[in-house]
Amino acid sequence: MKILFRSMLLLTLVALTVLITACGKDGAKTTTTVASTTTTEAPTVTTTWEGNPAVNLQGEPIVIMCQIVAECDPFDENYVGKFQAEKQALQEHVEAKYNTEIQYTTFPTDAGWGPSRYNKIIQSVTSGAPLAHIYQLTTQWIPPLVQGNGIVPVTEFIQEYRHPLYDEKQNEFGKYLDEVYGFDSTWVLNDTAGLYYNMDLLEEIGLESPAELWNKGEWTFSAFRDMVLEAQTALDEKETKSYAIGGSWAQWAQNFIGANGGYLVNPYTTEIAFHSPVALEAVNFLHELHGHNVWEPNPAIDQGSPDWFDGNILFHFGEMWFNISKDRWGEGKLGFEVGYVPWPIGDDASLDDYRTPKMGQIMWFISGGYDEETAEGPVTSSAIFRVWNELQYYQTYEDRLTDFEITIMQAYDDPASVQANLSIIDKVYNELLFSVDSSWDADEWYIVAGQAVMNGDVNSKFTAMKQLYDGYLAAYKGEE
Repeated sequence: MKILFRSMLLLTLVALTVLITACGKDGAKTTTTVASTTTTEAPTVTTTWEGNPAVNLQGEPIVIMCQIVAECDPFDENYVGKFQAEKQALQEHVEAKYNTEIQYTTFPTDAGWGPSRYNKIIQSVTSGAPLAHIYQLTTQWIPPLVQGNGIVPVTEFIQEYRHPLYDEKQNEFGKYLDEVYGFDSTWVLNDTAGLYYNMDLLEEIGLESPAELWNKGEWTFSAFRDMVLEAQTALDEKETKSYAIGGSWAQWAQNFIGANGGYLVNPYTTEIAFHSPVALEAVNFLHELHGHNVWEPNPAIDQGSPDWFDGNILFHFGEMWFNISKDRWGEGKLGFEVGYVPWPIGDDASLDDYRTPKMGQIMWFISGGYDEETAEGPVTSSAIFRVWNELQYYQTYEDRLTDFEITIMQAYDDPASVQANLSIIDKVYNELLFSVDSSWDADEWYIVAGQAVMNGDVNSKFTAMKQLYDGYLAAYKGEE
């Protein structure tokens, strides 16, 4: 089955490569009008969208500051993104239409990831010399950037100028209080955390595929408990000490809460929710399971401990990109096949209740300092958004879904895992807890949730933590 699946994937990718190659050549010039494209060699960029009203920017450049220029600039010689020729054609069209030049750059060396970056942006706006017009940032930094006037709301711009294929679900991730600040041109799909398992170890033990159990509607808390206990009994017979479960206790907790129909912070009421009955039930379930000595004693946050890499753990927290990226599990770093399954659903919950938290999303933001009424020159916030909007290559939902399916086929060498992942494609929400606070101190989420899974007393620990986070949330809302 694995060989057949790989062959199917290879044929699919070859067919796509031939199709893309046949469409055009890198560097070919394309002349684009608003509603149609006249092409010499490059791929056609055709749309029925009439575009946004033009603004003469009088030769002023629009500077886009991103994490890695080669991922953003379609004219970069090392470009690694998709749709290069199409984006080149769009950029040439935008530069002519708006009388501007698009410039891509990265962040200064003294603006590293974290507070130093968003503080640098705020300071530059305050000084009257913004670093750029558009920034690529994480949504976790929205509150301090808004409070420091480093970025501006785009709610009205999205309503007035958005492309017909703009996914309005993006607004849920780019929103802060009553305004939207972050925006993006892709569709929101569930590409975030899931449960990964060592397929070789599973086969050695002789257990049924968790992904197949999910696809049959049988992957519940109880089914997971039964499998973990059976697995641990078998693993205890191995010469090398092995465990059924690995990874950060807190990361398991936040995802089990979502699988049971709960939130850490309810995104619709902006109220703390990790103390709700369904949330407490999920964490108490993990604590009960922990008492059976099924968890590795020294789990690592994120990518995994040496025991995971050595093949001595059956189930582990992970994200889809881990299995592709050389910075995590990709390029043969794991010596075993990896399967994927969504988190088990609570015994009293259903698929309708299932949700996966997404903590921080990379989006685009417009710099402060270009207010419509006070900006010096033609470059205003509105013009900046329109330029960005017309630079984007928008896919239909169907095309984006096809791309996503190809990506997960590369990530999992298992058809059942692919099917399971596709079944929860829309089950994702913006988890605000980590925008409210970083949550790493001794009395905050990662530590307290971990202690609750290990040591119990979940209800009292979470009740005390709620009082702390109520204060954080008040500050987040600007109520203090």
